[in-house]
Amino acid sequence: MACFRSIFHSVILIVVAVFFCIQSSSVIAQVVAEDDLKCLRGVKDSLHDPESKLASWNFNNITSGSICTFGFVVCWNDLENRVITLNPTNLGLAGTISSALQFCGSLQSLILSGNSLTGSIPNELCTWTPYLVILDLSNNQLTGEIPDLSKCVFLNTLLLSGNRFSGPIPPGLSRFNSSSFEGNDGLCGKPLNKC
Repeated sequence: MACFRSIFHSVILIVVAVFFCIQSSSVIAQVVAEDDLKCLRGVKDSLHDPESKLASWNFNNITSGSICTFGFVVCWNDLENRVITLNPTNLGLAGTISSALQFCGSLQSLILSGNSLTGSIPNELCTWTPYLVILDLSNNQLTGEIPDLSKCVFLNTLLLSGNRFSGPIPPGLSRFNSSSFEGNDGLCGKPLNKC
């Protein structure tokens, strides 16, 4: 009888442990989903969209996977609100690069080319998006110095051409082709001309 009680208690403990693990992973997934919702809401709020190209970004439905149906957004899978690509290119959007990107922690591709974005690249961009592989901010109206993006350790495509950046290119970015920086008359340093 004592052996049966011991086995019964062990089974109960295992069932309780599995239940708490499932609940914990559900809570973590919900927090990530809420973060990505905050990210896209903040990005949309920071942009002027004269042609309503981001009209599909409707935040009334926040069920799992709902933001994966937004235009210009690619998710990890269609069942989660985990954004890996943000690609609103050539839409005539104006505004700045939003600090709400800090809530898109799984983002791998940020492609905002061909718009009318102004301001500078946030210094914290690589901290906010540590898995960034592609950063394309080309053909906007961005200004200021380029921050040290070498902290984006997975970054293998960088396109900043056709803006108004100035100052020296950070040494950690000299590995990129000169075409990544062309059309920024105020830039200097490798791989462009010396400062």
